[in-house]
Amino acid sequence: MKIKFILWSLLSVVGIIAVAAGMEFLGIGWLRFFGVRRQDAHREVFKATRSWNAAKEQELLKLRLEYIREEDPVVREAIAFTIRHKFADYSVDKLDTPELRDFLTRMKMGD
Repeated sequence: MKIKFILWSLLSVVGIIAVAAGMEFLGIGWLRFFGVRRQDAHREVFKATRSWNAAKEQELLKLRLEYIREEDPVVREAIAFTIRHKFADYSVDKLDTPELRDFLTRMKMGD
């Protein structure tokens, strides 16, 4: 009786592994479900790096300079819209300089 139970347990484990390997071979299931979550985790880790924040700060500096130099109100509004769009989910607290923090806050508020 014990041998029969052990044999069925072993066959069940081998069967589950075979089904999982077959699904992976055919590209079904696992990567569609877990791949998205894995990619999201990689993205969140990357967004926490100093290099990503430095690049966002540099991009904001460039856009701020364009905004300050531009005299046409239509173009200024377009730059402000670009800033609101690109920095919608970016935390103001991550910026080092108070000038950039104030500028981004004003842009997000619609000033």
